[in-house]
Amino acid sequence: MPGAEEVCARCLLLAGPLEPREEMILRSFCASAAEELKGRLRQDLEPGVWAEAYVTAGALYGLGMFLDLRGAQGPRDFRLGDLSVTASGDGEAARRLMAQADRILRPFALEVPVLRGV
Repeated sequence: MPGAEEVCARCLLLAGPLEPREEMILRSFCASAAEELKGRLRQDLEPGVWAEAYVTAGALYGLGMFLDLRGAQGPRDFRLGDLSVTASGDGEAARRLMAQADRILRPFALEVPVLRGV
């Protein structure tokens, strides 16, 4: 049965390179997402039926929480040569990731809504 480690591995793959502090934060979100989702799964299904959806949904949900936190820290400005970039976090990416996680896991979930936006 997949667990937090598989969810974290998938999430780290999606997130790309991170600072050590960011990776630690992301891992904690992934562990929380894994536990939350496990409690929402229907008990009448074998893990092989929902395993891939669970890992993917957990990774998307953990990444969504992480991006929401990053966005709450305010805009980030940086320069790449002559190019100036400002990244602001309005939470839209986080909401979309969490909504996608909800759609992926819905066929295997209890009748209670699985995940709701930030």
